[in-house]
Amino acid sequence: MYERSWTQYTAADCVQTYSGVDGANAGGHYQGTTSVFKLGFPGGQATYCSDRFSRPPGYILVVLQIYFYGGSPAQWRLCAATGNVYNTTSASSLNVETGPDAHPPCGPAYYQLLTWGMEANGTWQPANGGPVGSGQHWLQ
Repeated sequence: MYERSWTQYTAADCVQTYSGVDGANAGGHYQGTTSVFKLGFPGGQATYCSDRFSRPPGYILVVLQIYFYGGSPAQWRLCAATGNVYNTTSASSLNVETGPDAHPPCGPAYYQLLTWGMEANGTWQPANGGPVGSGQHWLQ
């Protein structure tokens, strides 16, 4: 299960964030990617963000937060998180993955991934105004 979200920040750039959880392995595989694109202006008209936009080290940020549904009362609970991960070289995207593991990190349950994907463009701006959720997947 995965989701993507686009956000246009300025007249010059856009950010796409991908968030996915895969149950092909018993413990799950979690992946979040943030990519930066430039807006095109052929003939003076703004077009969809299509050209990758390389950013200096430290300008792209990804944070993965793995949630599971459980506990008492049953609710979505934080299971694990990566902390802040920044691009270390000039790049137009940053991919962060964890897993696959033999067992789900917090036991058998429904899991989802929230991916915070941000670009520094004067200030840190998250894609879609916040995290992008992956959708739910049963892992055991």
